[in-house]
Amino acid sequence: IPIIHVLDNWSQYAERLQAPDLAGTVRTLIPDVYCVMDQLAYDEAIAAGVPETIIQVTGHPNLAKLAEEEATFKGSTSQKEHILFVSEPAEIDSGNRHDPNGRGYDEAEVSHLFAEAVATQPEAHSVPIFIAPHPREDRMAVTVRWAELARTHGLYCQIVPQDKVRETLHSARAVVGMSSLLLYESWLLGLPTLSLQPNLRVPQMAQLGRRDGVELCTKAQNSQDAVRRLLAANAPVGSGRRDMAYHKDAARAVLHCAL
Repeated sequence: IPIIHVLDNWSQYAERLQAPDLAGTVRTLIPDVYCVMDQLAYDEAIAAGVPETIIQVTGHPNLAKLAEEEATFKGSTSQKEHILFVSEPAEIDSGNRHDPNGRGYDEAEVSHLFAEAVATQPEAHSVPIFIAPHPREDRMAVTVRWAELARTHGLYCQIVPQDKVRETLHSARAVVGMSSLLLYESWLLGLPTLSLQPNLRVPQMAQLGRRDGVELCTKAQNSQDAVRRLLAANAPVGSGRRDMAYHKDAARAVLHCAL
């Protein structure tokens, strides 16, 4: 039976092909086709040891309707005033910032750094910050954290309802977060994008910063300057819209591999 492996993220390229058998011995499964999202994933998969002969650039099927979604929201999201902060359960997934095996940061530290950095900007009190909790996060905990940050720094913060995240993304002035796929989507949409990952210890999570127009900040002391650039009128947006073409026909491209 032909096997098609569809990569869904820019990480662990070779590790995804390994697993223990019934006896506990780690085995490597080489599929007939290894579908990756773009040229960056293609190059990094080869560097990680995935055989070049099986790799096909197909795009990401889950992003296939992003351009269509953008057109749907275009008429109703003309005002670009808020910054979208994309939260994620970094501590649950990788431990807190003190964990020697973790990422080097957690969501509480990044939220604090970002709020503190925004508060130093001249337009701090006029820029709404919309926070999108991850589905696996405790929404109440995120709400309490940002309510405290808003009081401390005099910011206007609002938690985004789960059914409004997509609309909020498309209507954002800029997007900031850690390593969420939403940051890649914001880059595809041509929005200024900032990945805040202070003290990052996991090299593969730096891939967002290898795209022109996405700023990766890995030092806490640089966060204020990074936020200032994000809010600038001439903040870079990069070539994401060009890469949107990779994903538009991704599902069809993957299915074509099976023919």
